[in-house]
Amino acid sequence: MSDDAVKRAFAEAEKEASELVEQARKARAVRLNAAKTEAKAEIKQYREAEDARLAKLQENNAGQEDLSQLAVKADEDIVAMQASVAANKSSAVELLMTAVQRVNLEVPLARKGVF
Repeated sequence: MSDDAVKRAFAEAEKEASELVEQARKARAVRLNAAKTEAKAEIKQYREAEDARLAKLQENNAGQEDLSQLAVKADEDIVAMQASVAANKSSAVELLMTAVQRVNLEVPLARKGVF
Protein backbone atom coordinates (compact mmCIF):
# COMPACT_ATOMS: atom_id res chain seq x y z
CA MET A 1 0.00 0.00 0.00
CA SER A 2 1.16 3.45 -0.75
CA ASP A 3 1.26 6.24 1.78
CA ASP A 4 -1.82 7.88 0.27
CA ALA A 5 -3.82 4.66 0.54
CA VAL A 6 -2.76 4.24 4.18
CA LYS A 7 -3.70 7.84 4.94
CA ARG A 8 -7.10 7.41 3.27
CA ALA A 9 -7.74 4.16 5.13
CA PHE A 10 -6.74 5.81 8.39
CA ALA A 11 -8.97 8.84 7.71
CA GLU A 12 -11.86 6.55 6.78
CA ALA A 13 -11.41 4.51 9.98
CA GLU A 14 -11.23 7.72 12.01
CA LYS A 15 -14.42 8.99 10.39
CA GLU A 16 -16.23 5.72 11.14
CA ALA A 17 -15.05 5.86 14.74
CA SER A 18 -16.27 9.43 15.18
CA GLU A 19 -19.63 8.45 13.65
CA LEU A 20 -19.91 5.54 16.12
CA VAL A 21 -19.09 7.85 19.00
CA GLU A 22 -21.70 10.37 17.83
CA GLN A 23 -24.32 7.63 17.49
CA ALA A 24 -23.52 6.41 21.00
CA ARG A 25 -23.86 9.95 22.37
CA LYS A 26 -27.23 10.39 20.67
CA ALA A 27 -28.45 7.01 21.95
CA ARG A 28 -27.32 7.95 25.46
CA ALA A 29 -29.17 11.28 25.26
CA VAL A 30 -32.32 9.46 24.14
CA ARG A 31 -32.02 6.99 27.04
CA LEU A 32 -31.48 9.83 29.53
CA ASN A 33 -34.53 11.70 28.27
CA ALA A 34 -36.62 8.54 28.46
CA ALA A 35 -35.40 7.90 32.02
CA LYS A 36 -36.25 11.48 33.02
CA THR A 37 -39.73 11.14 31.57
CA GLU A 38 -40.30 7.83 33.37
CA ALA A 39 -39.02 9.28 36.65
CA LYS A 40 -41.33 12.29 36.37
CA ALA A 41 -44.27 9.97 35.73
CA GLU A 42 -43.38 7.83 38.75
CA ILE A 43 -42.99 10.90 40.95
CA LYS A 44 -46.35 12.24 39.79
CA GLN A 45 -48.03 8.90 40.48
CA TYR A 46 -46.42 8.66 43.95
CA ARG A 47 -47.38 12.23 44.79
CA GLU A 48 -50.99 11.62 43.76
CA ALA A 49 -51.16 8.47 45.88
CA GLU A 50 -49.69 10.24 48.92
CA ASP A 51 -52.01 13.23 48.45
CA ALA A 52 -54.98 10.87 48.35
CA ARG A 53 -53.75 9.14 51.51
CA LEU A 54 -53.33 12.49 53.25
CA ALA A 55 -56.80 13.60 52.23
CA LYS A 56 -58.25 10.37 53.59
CA LEU A 57 -56.45 10.87 56.90
CA GLN A 58 -57.67 14.43 57.14
CA GLU A 59 -61.23 13.32 56.47
CA ASN A 60 -61.10 10.79 59.29
CA ASN A 61 -59.76 13.40 61.77
CA ALA A 62 -57.81 10.57 63.36
CA GLY A 63 -54.72 12.75 63.43
CA GLN A 64 -56.32 15.55 65.45
CA GLU A 65 -57.59 13.21 68.18
CA ASP A 66 -54.12 11.74 68.50
CA LEU A 67 -52.59 15.22 68.71
CA SER A 68 -54.91 16.28 71.53
CA GLN A 69 -54.14 13.09 73.44
CA LEU A 70 -50.41 13.66 72.93
CA ALA A 71 -50.71 17.23 74.18
CA VAL A 72 -52.49 16.08 77.36
CA LYS A 73 -49.87 13.36 77.94
CA ALA A 74 -47.05 15.85 77.40
CA ASP A 75 -48.57 18.27 79.92
CA GLU A 76 -48.89 15.45 82.47
CA ASP A 77 -45.26 14.45 81.90
CA ILE A 78 -44.10 18.05 82.36
CA VAL A 79 -45.96 18.35 85.67
CA ALA A 80 -44.47 15.04 86.85
CA MET A 81 -40.94 16.15 85.89
CA GLN A 82 -41.35 19.49 87.66
CA ALA A 83 -42.50 17.68 90.82
CA SER A 84 -39.51 15.32 90.59
CA VAL A 85 -37.12 18.26 90.21
CA ALA A 86 -38.64 20.03 93.19
CA ALA A 87 -38.43 16.90 95.34
CA ASN A 88 -34.83 16.00 94.42
CA LYS A 89 -33.33 19.46 94.02
CA SER A 90 -31.69 19.66 97.44
CA SER A 91 -30.18 16.16 97.26
CA ALA A 92 -28.84 16.82 93.73
CA VAL A 93 -27.21 20.10 94.84
CA GLU A 94 -25.73 18.36 97.88
CA LEU A 95 -24.33 15.55 95.73
CA LEU A 96 -22.74 18.04 93.31
CA MET A 97 -21.24 20.12 96.11
CA THR A 98 -19.74 17.02 97.73
CA ALA A 99 -18.22 15.90 94.42
CA VAL A 100 -16.75 19.35 93.77
CA GLN A 101 -15.34 19.76 97.27
CA ARG A 102 -13.76 16.32 97.46
CA VAL A 103 -10.30 16.79 95.93
CA ASN A 104 -7.70 14.03 95.85
CA LEU A 105 -4.27 15.58 96.37
CA GLU A 106 -2.25 12.40 95.83
CA VAL A 107 0.00 12.36 92.77
CA PRO A 108 -0.81 9.36 90.61
CA LEU A 109 1.83 6.63 90.46
CA ALA A 110 2.05 6.90 86.67
CA ARG A 111 2.89 10.59 87.03
CA LYS A 112 5.63 9.72 89.52
CA GLY A 113 7.10 7.31 87.01
CA VAL A 114 6.23 4.20 89.02
CA PHE A 115 4.67 1.57 86.81
